Amino acid sequence: MTADDIKLLLNIDILNVSKDAYYDAMVPILLEVAEDKTNRDFSVTIPGGVKLFIARGIQYLDGVKSGIASKSIGDLSLSYVNNPMGLPNDIMGLLPRALVKFV
Repeated sequence: MTADDIKLLLNIDILNVSKDAYYDAMVPILLEVAEDKTNRDFSVTIPGGVKLFIARGIQYLDGVKSGIASKSIGDLSLSYVNNPMGLPNDIMGLLPRALVKFV
C-alpha cells in the first residue's frame, strides 16, 4: 500500500505530496496492528477493509494528538480514547474478525 493508495481512499489530491513520507511511514505500522489484532498475515494481499482501516487510521492519527477524544476549556474536561491504538471503534471495526490460533 502506497501513499497514492491512501490519498485515493481518502479523496486527497494525488498531486499533493506534502504528507507522502508520513503516509509511507504509517502504513507498515497500521498493517502490523491489523495483523496483530486479527491474527492474520496480510503480506500477500490486503483486504479492502484493512486498506480502509489503514487509510482512516492515518487520517485520524494525523488530526488527533495524545489519544484525547474530546476536551473542554471551561472547568477543564478531557476524555481519552481507551483502546490501545487510540483509534475510535468505527475505525477498529473495519478489521476482519480475529482468527483463533491453537497452540
